[in-house]
Parts: sequence; structure tokens; C-alpha cells
Amino acid sequence: MKILASVEITKGFDRWIEVNQKLSTKIEEHGLKFHEAISNFEETKVYMLIENTDPEKSMAFLSRDDVLEERLNAGVKVETQQMISDIAKIWDNTSSDDTKLLARVEIDKGFDHFLRVKKEKLVPLFDAVGIKYMKVMSNFEENKIFMIFENKHPDKMMEFLTRDDVTDCRLEAGVKIETQEMLSDLKRVWTP
Repeated sequence: MKILASVEITKGFDRWIEVNQKLSTKIEEHGLKFHEAISNFEETKVYMLIENTDPEKSMAFLSRDDVLEERLNAGVKVETQQMISDIAKIWDNTSSDDTKLLARVEIDKGFDHFLRVKKEKLVPLFDAVGIKYMKVMSNFEENKIFMIFENKHPDKMMEFLTRDDVTDCRLEAGVKIETQEMLSDLKRVWTP
């Protein structure tokens, strides 16, 4: 099962990457695999796309004293670790150095319908103002999606999203606009 999770850190993203690379063989032996991790701009929070093939084994491993000590010494605030959502489907695009945002929204017409309308109608509107979908992920029920955007003009995002033509397309795609939430700005990506 793939999971979108987060954790707070106190010693920066490089230190978080370092400890996870050090533990990577053991992590994978215990049923966990990192697909991607992204830090916020302040490098105080990490969002992770993880695959967990054996939840009991992986939780036992992460709770071991030696593993906890390694993570705590690296500045991982283990008590803040949380599962945001299960992830069933992913649509991916290429990445650049533009500002990235992580957002969540509920949908009511399913992931495939959302992707179809996104490709046909939303992408041209977003491209015209410098906003690009980088990754779109749905939970298993396909009633929530998590999106990573690249945005050349972050200050204009909310203004753009309230335009009538954009609102109409988003409603057609099944987006429950009132549930939209910007979770974080994103700075750096790590793909093991």
C-alpha cells in the first residue's frame, strides 16, 4: 500500500535524507520503501510518498530503540509523524525549479474523470498563467486527491482559482471547491 505521510524535522532536510539513506537497507527489509520525499521551504517538515508492504513489521522496526535514537539524533520529531492518506493512483509529470505547492481537495466523480477533465480543460487554463500540475495522487476511495503544482506566480494562485471559467472547469472535474486546502509550499525533492 502506498501512503502519503509527513513528519516534522529540526535539523534540516539534508540530515533527514542522511539518516534515511543510512537506514535504507534495514528500512526496505522491514517492508518500507520511499518513493519520494519533499521538504517545505523552511526544511521543518517532510512529506513522503511511502510504500508499506508489511505494516506490522515496519512499525516494529521504527519503534526499535536503535532506530528511534538514529532518527531523534537526526532531528526527526517522531511524535509528529502522521499518515495523511492512502494513495491508490498517481499521475506524474516532469519537474523544474519553480515554486511547488502541495494541495488537497475532495472530488465526487472519481480520479479518472478528474484526470480526463484536467487534461482537456484545466491544463490549458493553468498553463496560460504559469501553473503546472506535477503529480496528482488519489486515495483508494478516489474521493480525495493530493496535487503538487509548480507555480511561476504563487501570489496569483488564489485569484486564478476563483475565476469563473476556472471554477466551472473544476466543478465539471468533480472538485468540491470548499474542501480545497493548501498543505504546504515545497522546496526540495529527494527520490532514493
